[in-house]
Amino acid sequence: MSALDWWFCGGADFAVGGKQDLWLTNLADAPAALFEQWEGDKPLWVFSSGRPAPWLATPNIHFLRGDFDADLLRSRLLAWHWQQHALCPCLFGAAAFDVVNGAMSLYRPSKQAPVRVFPLEVSVKPVEAVGGDVVLRADLPERTLLILGDASGHGQGSALDAALLALGASRVLLGQPLSLSALRELNAFMHRHVADGRYVGSALLEIDWRVREVRLVNAGMPDVLLFLSTRLEQRFSSMCSPLGLRADIELRRPLALPWAEGQHFLAHSDGMEESDLPYLLSRLLRWSSVSPAGALGYGPLPSIPLGFSSPYNDDMSSLAFAVPSPASPA
Repeated sequence: MSALDWWFCGGADFAVGGKQDLWLTNLADAPAALFEQWEGDKPLWVFSSGRPAPWLATPNIHFLRGDFDADLLRSRLLAWHWQQHALCPCLFGAAAFDVVNGAMSLYRPSKQAPVRVFPLEVSVKPVEAVGGDVVLRADLPERTLLILGDASGHGQGSALDAALLALGASRVLLGQPLSLSALRELNAFMHRHVADGRYVGSALLEIDWRVREVRLVNAGMPDVLLFLSTRLEQRFSSMCSPLGLRADIELRRPLALPWAEGQHFLAHSDGMEESDLPYLLSRLLRWSSVSPAGALGYGPLPSIPLGFSSPYNDDMSSLAFAVPSPASPA
């Protein structure tokens, strides 16, 4: 398509940030288009056909790598209309899933999935009504997937990237467990779909209920912490670049950690200080020790309010869970 100049009408007037319009163009038409969209603070997607972007992207102006691609456009439009409250995506087939991302949060139970019982604490506090921090949980056959993502920047543009991470995880990890090949596929999806220079740091943790282990990948996030009761047992630093930043990031095989009673995993975005985490750990320990197993079944992620003061003007989020004890039903 040599002359690309499309316009899309946004969702409902009550959408977060107000109803938006979206304009697509090719790089040949970019200068005038960019000026108009910049002035109007509207999102603009520019297919750059492999040529260098004329200047750096902004939160609303995204330079997309390569030529026009219908599949790429379809996924980005799905994410954008979700952000505009015009639709809700059907993620992970018929599995139960939950997404926490401010006003874009979704929850869908499933009668087909078994109830997975384990203590879990989640907090997401975007700077604006929506942001780039997202927590995702999906109960899949024999495994539970937990993802904490932190897209570059904050606000509407970052929320779009967070939505793309949820779509990519649904596409890639629905039919296969967390593995090196799955990570390559997910990074390829993100690199193709996020704009040039944008990325999503991700902590991916997968509970395998059959072999009783936790698989873990840290892609550009602060250390994921493993506590044994209240003692810090191990740190898992970043294993590769954030997802989508480059096509050739050095991915490593996910770590496979056997279950041990008393294990508690904590992950957080860089908007939080590590010194804030003991509060979350104390809540998680209380869940582990006093809550009856039957009270920990699947439901909306138990997001808790954050009263911390971050030194950054950044979204703040955390994910903490305890592995089930041998006596807990799965």
